[in-house]
Amino acid sequence: MGLTDVAFLALSGVAIVSGWRVFVTDSMVRASFLLMISFIAVGLIMLLLSAPYIGLATVFMMAVEMMVMALFMVMFMM
Repeated sequence: MGLTDVAFLALSGVAIVSGWRVFVTDSMVRASFLLMISFIAVGLIMLLLSAPYIGLATVFMMAVEMMVMALFMVMFMM
């Protein structure tokens, strides 16, 4: 088992656990940050699978999207 396999398993675990935590957390801001972590982990998995365009696009688009969503949630909910 090489370094790529270990990284794949670790990122898969992060994606699954943070995706599950999105649905069990009480805070919408925490849920958006957990969703961002899940999407970043999936984007890094795409990079490991030699799909650089999809991986980087996922990381950049989802990270910015989740930050904007968290900002609007704080503005409108509090």
